[in-house]
Amino acid sequence: MLGAIGGPIGMAVGSAAGAVEGGLIGFIAGATVGAKAGKLADKHLLDPYKCLECGHHFSVESED
Repeated sequence: MLGAIGGPIGMAVGSAAGAVEGGLIGFIAGATVGAKAGKLADKHLLDPYKCLECGHHFSVESED
């Protein structure tokens, strides 16, 4: 009797926990990849540009 009650509840709790864990892992992976892609875009796409009015170059010194 206890197994019959614990089975569906355990399945529901396990599914919810798996969804939360998967979401957190996906968020962390996406943020990491996005940050690296942003740094690459800044370095290769935006660094060569300069302001036509004041001549300021848009580049950031890398700490790497």
